[in-house]
Amino acid sequence: MLETILHEGSLTRADIARLSGLSKPTVSSVVAALASYGLVTEAGQLAGSLGRPGVLYEVNRQAGYLIAYDLGGTKVRAGLADLFGAVVVETSAPTQRDTAQGLVAQLEALKDELLATAGVTEAALWGGGLGVPGVYDPETDRITAAYNVPVLEELELIATLQQRLGVRVMVDNDVNLAALGEWWRGIAAGAEHFVAVSIGTGVGMGVVLNGDIYRGSRGGAGEIGLLPLGVEDPFDPAHRPRGPFEGAVASAGLAARYGQRQGTPGTDPDRVRELFAKARAGDAFALAVVEEEARQVALAIAAVSAVLDPQLVVLGGGIGAQKILLEPTRRFARQLVPQNVRVEVSGLGDRAAFYGAVAAGLKVTREALFDTVRNDGRPVADVGGEER
Repeated sequence: MLETILHEGSLTRADIARLSGLSKPTVSSVVAALASYGLVTEAGQLAGSLGRPGVLYEVNRQAGYLIAYDLGGTKVRAGLADLFGAVVVETSAPTQRDTAQGLVAQLEALKDELLATAGVTEAALWGGGLGVPGVYDPETDRITAAYNVPVLEELELIATLQQRLGVRVMVDNDVNLAALGEWWRGIAAGAEHFVAVSIGTGVGMGVVLNGDIYRGSRGGAGEIGLLPLGVEDPFDPAHRPRGPFEGAVASAGLAARYGQRQGTPGTDPDRVRELFAKARAGDAFALAVVEEEARQVALAIAAVSAVLDPQLVVLGGGIGAQKILLEPTRRFARQLVPQNVRVEVSGLGDRAAFYGAVAAGLKVTREALFDTVRNDGRPVADVGGEER
C-alpha cells in the first residue's frame, strides 16, 4: 500500500483498495497504521465526489531523508533529499584525498552539516547514494581504477560508509550514476537503450540496456578510456593504465594537442577553457582542434554502436558537454554509424551524477522504509547491529 501511494500520488481509501486489490476494511486499518508511523498524511478531500467526500492520503515526504554524494577528483558535492527525491539542501567542498580515513571523515562531516542546515534529526536519515570515480566491484566491496582519488582503493566502501553514516548506502561508478541521472531527470527520460559518455579530466561511459544499468562482470563495463583509439600505437606502455582513448580526448590530451599545434607544449587545464572560448569566438585554429576532438569522439561512438546499438548517446563532462562539439561529432558519427544514432549534449551538465546518486539513495531509502512497515512499525536492526 505504501508503494502504491508513492507511485500514484494522492489517493482515497477507495482508490487504494481498487489499485491494491485489498478489502476496504484492510485498507482503512493499514492507512491508520501508516499514519501512526508518520509515513502518510491527509491531503485534503476529493472534490466533486458524490456522497461523503473522500479523504485523500499521500506519503509524508518529510517522513524520511536520504543523503547523496558525487565524489570527484577535485570536489565532492553532497545533498539531502526527501522521499520524492527533491533536494532540500546541498553543499560542496574540495575532496579530501590525503588518507582514506580523512575522506570518510569528510563524508561524515558533510552529512552532519546538511542535517544541521536542514533542521533534520539523524533518526530521519534512512539511506544514501554515492558516486565514485572508479570501478566498484560489489563482490569485494572494493574500488579499482580510482586514479583521481587513489585512497578510495583502500576501503571496503559500503561496509565502512554504512558503519560511519548509520544508514544503507548504494555505491556506483559516477558515470553509471550520471546515466541514471539522465534517465531520471535528464534528456534520456524514457530511453530503454542508451549510453552516457563523460569526457573531462577522465573518460567513462554509463550503459543502460533494457532500462537497467549494465555494469559487466566486475563493474567495469563502460571503461571506454581503454579503447585503442586516438593514438598511433595503443600498445605503447605510456597509455597504461588509463587507456589510449582517455589519453587522446580527456583534458590533458586535448590540452597537449592544442599546445603542440601552437608550439607551446603543456597539459594545463586552462588551455582547454581557452580552446573552447576561442572556438566559440570563431578562431579557425581552435575550431580545427575541436573538429579533431569530435572526430575522435565519433570513432568511439561508432565502436560502441557496433556492439551495443544504443538509441541515444548523451555527451557530458567538462569537454563532452561543450555544445560546440556536438555538431561536428554528429557529422562524423553519421559517416560511421549506418543506424544514424541520436547524439545529444547533457542538459544536466555536471549535476548528472549527483542526480543519479539521489536516485540510487532513494531506492535504498524506500527499501528501508518498506522493511520498517513490514516489521509492523518497529525499528529494524539494520546497520552495525544498531536499531533504527
